[in-house]
Amino acid sequence: MSVTVRPYLTGGWEADIRVQLPDGNVIRERKKVAASSKQGAQRWAEARERVLLVHGKPKPAKGEAQQTPTLGGVLTAIPRWLREGQSSEAEWHRVERDGAANPSREGVRRKAPGRDQH
Repeated sequence: MSVTVRPYLTGGWEADIRVQLPDGNVIRERKKVAASSKQGAQRWAEARERVLLVHGKPKPAKGEAQQTPTLGGVLTAIPRWLREGQSSEAEWHRVERDGAANPSREGVRRKAPGRDQH
């Protein structure tokens, strides 16, 4: 069991906590501590060390588990012109010609940056 408190890069304190459980597994947590003083950060880290020793590392809830994207999901997100090898310029011209880019902005031109249009 070990607790190390060191200055955090952007200010504040970072706690590095290592706990060896009775079954031999090692848990390591590095967290930025909300305490403003080093002594407060040390007390928080020691309390967290005791919680980890008694309860172990909490498992994420089923709803919070990050899902790994599937190949099918990634392929549906890729635009057609990337999948089929068309150039982006050709796709842009098709969109301009067909007017399907954004119907709500049809006929609206952008102003050139830094130019006043009177």
